[in-house]
Amino acid sequence: MLYALVILISLVASVMGFISEVTVCNISHIKNGRKPEAGASIFPVIPTVPILAVLLTWGLNSLYSFLGFYVVVALFIIFCTFWTTSFLKAKRELIQLEQAQTSEQNAGHAR
Repeated sequence: MLYALVILISLVASVMGFISEVTVCNISHIKNGRKPEAGASIFPVIPTVPILAVLLTWGLNSLYSFLGFYVVVALFIIFCTFWTTSFLKAKRELIQLEQAQTSEQNAGHAR
């Protein structure tokens, strides 16, 4: 059960990474005059991150009971804190760029 929770935490962290990647790439698309239609590749992340999380948990648990689990949960909480602040900043920038792009398109159609 403990390792299933570690896998779930690692999958949630992976999804959070995908969301950030798509947002940042969409910002880049808009800045380069393209439509914001970015995507993210899930293949290398999905098998790698859960495997590394389980190995880290298992290795640290072998040193001290539940140490690995506590470390993984603590790292996840720290990651969530930093991810939330950076994602909100990127999302705000994306919305501003989308609004500016829409305004430019509407101004171009009005001419």
